Amino acid sequence: MSRAWETFQNAGSYGLVLLLCGIVALLVSLIALAVAFGSKRGGVLASGAALGIAGVGMSLGGLGTWRARRMVDEVLAAVAIDWSVLERVCLEGYREARDVAVVALVLHALPLALAALAVAVAVSRARAAGGQGSGPAFAVVGVAAVIAVLGSISSIVGLRSGDAAARARALGIMKSELGSFLPRQDCDVCKSLQDAFLWRGAEQVERDVPGAHARARQCVDERLAEIRGGRRRSLQACSGDSPPPPPAPESTFPPEPGEPMRAGDAGADDAREQALRDAAEFGIVGLLGQRPGSLGRSDRLDELRELRESPLLIDEAQRKRIDALLAAARTPPPDLSLGAGAPRKVAKMRVGATTVSGRLPPEVIQRIVRQNFGRFRLCYEAGLKKDPKLEGRVSVSFVIGRDGAVSSAKNAGSDMTDRDVVECVLRAFSGLSFPAPEGGIVTVSYPLLFSPPE
Repeated sequence: MSRAWETFQNAGSYGLVLLLCGIVALLVSLIALAVAFGSKRGGVLASGAALGIAGVGMSLGGLGTWRARRMVDEVLAAVAIDWSVLERVCLEGYREARDVAVVALVLHALPLALAALAVAVAVSRARAAGGQGSGPAFAVVGVAAVIAVLGSISSIVGLRSGDAAARARALGIMKSELGSFLPRQDCDVCKSLQDAFLWRGAEQVERDVPGAHARARQCVDERLAEIRGGRRRSLQACSGDSPPPPPAPESTFPPEPGEPMRAGDAGADDAREQALRDAAEFGIVGLLGQRPGSLGRSDRLDELRELRESPLLIDEAQRKRIDALLAAARTPPPDLSLGAGAPRKVAKMRVGATTVSGRLPPEVIQRIVRQNFGRFRLCYEAGLKKDPKLEGRVSVSFVIGRDGAVSSAKNAGSDMTDRDVVECVLRAFSGLSFPAPEGGIVTVSYPLLFSPPE
């Protein structure tokens, strides 16, 4: 019973219309059946009307199925949707289409059967009586039969809008769009590729779209170059409506010192040696320092940690290099004859149990929040300057609006004693931007636990 109620609810407004039409069709069919046994000519007309009403109900089921699938197309065309949720969008839309067809068939199967029985009885009695004057009535029955047959076929075809069709549709979109995105330089191909890896897995995406692995390795190298230069990603996500890409420049990112790394030709020792060279240039002076207008030390470390957990990191040589970079960043810097003292220690920050209410994947929210860990850590470090033993939890409840912007961020039971730190973290959350939710708003509870450096 619960499954039947869920199917009816999922049919939406079409479910109510089909229920009303089914009740009318059932009543008219019963009346037509009674008339068919009593009146020869009147029975033919009544049974034809009943058959037509049942056929209209079936046709409404087919129309609702088409409309639900059409709405999926409109959503995909109007809104840029992460591929990590693309399958879910298609599944929900196609399930609604299928459930409309199921409701139409269930509610009109009995009225249609009774109407067909009434037609058979009425036509048989009319012919037995000679059939004089029944020509128009037979024409009405013929038209009603055509409506009933076409309506039944449309609803039966709607049953094909199941999970398999939805997944095939989502996969077809991903393969088509990702194949066209890979050679582009005018948009963030790496974001699209990461979403595809999260959804299908790196090996399956490579089978779906050859060249995905090579582009993923390039994305990691590009991101390392951006971290080196203290830059944030500025490209917008790719979409099918973007203009055609301009000719790609010979070098998009500044060259790194030393020999360029190629997949598979650097062992652990080579990665460590390269990391120490990098650290000497941007790990100690740049990565552990901060230039005006660039990413700060904490931001760069967070970017490296984020890249270490990225699904794009499929190459073992690149993985070793990033591990070595992170290890080098934790190593005390050498004496640079600049009067530098002991290395600056980093405050600790952990994430508590988060909750998400709404139609935006938790992994998308987690990724964007983690990209801004440096801002939250700066808030806490400002409090540490006043109280070196300061620690505690800052729990934030924030709402993501329909446009993806944070519409409100409130304190949700923080135990951090420094109110300035709490307010600073709340302001940082208020400035975040997320992909637009599929529908409505999204409410998130996100606790951060801070503790002093060891």
